[in-house]
Amino acid sequence: MTLVRFLLATVCSAWFLVTPALAQGVSGGLFGATRQDSGARDTLNIQMSLSQAFDTEVPTDLGSLLPRNDLRAGRHSTLFTVTTDFARERRRTQFSGGTSTYLRYNPRLDRVTVGGQSARIAAAVRLPKSGRLSIGQSASYSPSYLYQLLPVDPAAPADVPVNPEYRIDESESYSYRTNLGLEFGAQTGTRLTTDAVYSTSDFSQSVEGRPNQETYEVGARLSQASRGGGLVVGYRYRTGESGSNRLAEGHEATFGLHFSPAISRSRRLNIRLEVSPSVLDVPVLAPDSSVPDPNATRRRYPVQGLASIELPFKLKWRASAGYRRSVSYVAVLSEPVLTSGAHASLMGVIGRRLDVSMSARYAEGSPQTSGGRGITTYTGEARARFALSRAFALYSEYLYYYYDLADRARLAPGLPDRFELHGIRVGLTVFTQPLGR
Repeated sequence: MTLVRFLLATVCSAWFLVTPALAQGVSGGLFGATRQDSGARDTLNIQMSLSQAFDTEVPTDLGSLLPRNDLRAGRHSTLFTVTTDFARERRRTQFSGGTSTYLRYNPRLDRVTVGGQSARIAAAVRLPKSGRLSIGQSASYSPSYLYQLLPVDPAAPADVPVNPEYRIDESESYSYRTNLGLEFGAQTGTRLTTDAVYSTSDFSQSVEGRPNQETYEVGARLSQASRGGGLVVGYRYRTGESGSNRLAEGHEATFGLHFSPAISRSRRLNIRLEVSPSVLDVPVLAPDSSVPDPNATRRRYPVQGLASIELPFKLKWRASAGYRRSVSYVAVLSEPVLTSGAHASLMGVIGRRLDVSMSARYAEGSPQTSGGRGITTYTGEARARFALSRAFALYSEYLYYYYDLADRARLAPGLPDRFELHGIRVGLTVFTQPLGR
């Protein structure tokens, strides 16, 4: 496929694709994602980006492990991404949905490959006595597994990420997530929230020897909140299977505080603290084997928790930082991992045309079944976007990823010990809002 055909195909396909718009978390700028919401009952936002990418070469010992259709050979390429978001609000019902896509053109090979794809739908019904019943389904192709180890904003949606920079894996796969929630009570007052989550990663279409993984979660939280803060207590049960092997079975209790003191007439400082003592029964490896013994388990008592702070300052700026310690069920690792990590970010709008964002993250994970030091990741991102109009913006972005896979033989056989990637993106973003203006 030539570059001209590639551009024509991507522009035509953009109008059929839907996923959440790239939100900045601040408002007041000229360009689409930083403007104030219109408050319309039906909204449809579409954002498309076409950019030139300049990346460092993939390590030689890693190149042979990438999927056969992956063109990440370093140097430069052309990227096309689409993100959109649809929502329909009614008095008693809500509906939202979306998909995302990622395409890469390599001029050296004159070929286009399809990167991460995702889709999601969600519906909610208001019930008597301030109740709400919700159900959601998300799916992704070639999900970004290592992203699951990184600490993220606890308030962010638990969508399946598709950023291809985090997916270091030799196999193509699909991930699905189904969640069901039931809530009663007001946001400011006493509120009971229950939820059940089922997720699965399917490797059946990829290389042999990679087991599919299924996880199950159920939990409940009781909170008492006001404008100035609140309390929360909760319980969660999690278990799962990786192929024919049972994953860890865990119980955790959560105790948390939330403070939101006013720092001005229009801004509040948000502080969140939670601690979750837990009991984790993990399978024990059979003697002289890397396969868990289904009849033997070891009990562990990891303490999970999080601490986060969000500071809105001036009118259009926000800084945030946080620490998280949790047990993650990462499909590509085939065993539970206790991760500890921190993140910090700064974002805001300069004038009415320029918005900037910077973030840094660090995480390390320890395997709970095989023991030993597992994986360490560092990431850094910086982006600037200049609005030419309400619909068009130029942007530039720098990306950095570093991985230290010390126990790769147990976690992800075949991957190199350490590797890092640098990337630069320069391009044009288009934002349109067919509904909700």
